[in-house]
Amino acid sequence: MKEKYQPVIGDVIYHPNRHDRTPMVVVKYDNYEDMGSCSYARTYYMIEENYLKNNQGHIVLDTLIKDCFALKVTGVEFPEIEQVKNIAPYEIEKVMTLKVRQKEAKIVTIYE
Repeated sequence: MKEKYQPVIGDVIYHPNRHDRTPMVVVKYDNYEDMGSCSYARTYYMIEENYLKNNQGHIVLDTLIKDCFALKVTGVEFPEIEQVKNIAPYEIEKVMTLKVRQKEAKIVTIYE
């Protein structure tokens, strides 16, 4: 029996629940399965491919997730997901950053 295609981060796919066949890129993947799981319990987050094509570089994940489409995969049957063959996958790396700013002095007035 042939195993069904399971996307990974960076893959360009068609969302199985959308009928407009817009290419989507998997940007995040949450897996809630463990060694004893007998069924799928995961969520794929994807954004339209045109958005990533026009906004390459550093993107804040929290901002990106707000515009993402989620695909929840639960149960024992993995859904049919079609990979887009004529668009190259994206390389998506998680980069840790720090937001640094110096605190400003505040004057507190106390009345007696």
